[in-house]
Amino acid sequence: MPPQREQLGDGEWAACTLAGKTPITGSGCTRYSFRLNSARQTFGLGLGQALSLIGIDEANRVLKVHMIPATPRLMAGSFDLILPDEDIETKAQASRSLTASNAEEEGFGAMVQTMELGEQIAAKPGDERLTYDGYLPIDDVHCIASGLGIVPALGLLNELLPSRASSVETANLVWVNEDEGDFVNYVDMENVWYKFSKKLDVSCVLDNDTFGSELWENEAFIASVPDSYVEGMMIVVAGPENFQLNVAKELAAKDFPEGAIVCL
Repeated sequence: MPPQREQLGDGEWAACTLAGKTPITGSGCTRYSFRLNSARQTFGLGLGQALSLIGIDEANRVLKVHMIPATPRLMAGSFDLILPDEDIETKAQASRSLTASNAEEEGFGAMVQTMELGEQIAAKPGDERLTYDGYLPIDDVHCIASGLGIVPALGLLNELLPSRASSVETANLVWVNEDEGDFVNYVDMENVWYKFSKKLDVSCVLDNDTFGSELWENEAFIASVPDSYVEGMMIVVAGPENFQLNVAKELAAKDFPEGAIVCL
């Protein structure tokens, strides 16, 4: 029998030891692996729930961020994070779709980058979870992602598509970025498509203004997103905050109900 899992408490900080760093070739990002104190421990995250992460940088500043792991939400013993590199040359080449949404997130990424294997941060389940107030049952899921928003988008699709009990019949993933190098999790995306190709359509789109109105003049993008709402549809928007605001505002202008739009 597999060992019984140990559920970590919602309000308790858990020590997380840096166990590995894997650069993602050509992307300006790195995948960081953190080990919990026991292989049986799990945060038991809810669907769309992020981790609250806290660490102290070399200047003794306390840095706290919220991120959805790049590993399954119920995984025991460890978890992975994907973070943009903070190298000056890389940042000069990176587009906005991979930059942090605030200075504290940038500081957290820089801190993790300088950590040695064996050093620790702390984590606990975050407060925010996926909230959907639209029509039920959900039978059609549309994920619109940019940059590292692909991480929660793939996690959600991995949850909803394989379940026999799920009402979801069809799904669509649109991944839009400003530069080819921003498709940082491309292999993981391909794996999800191979697994669920009978239900899932995938489009990768390039646009140099993912935060602005020009995105909605991109014919490839427009052709990949739904042009009108149908009952049973859930729209998931994942990526930098300005991207989320841009897409959610345009969908609202097209009379998509607010409750059917989920931002991660």
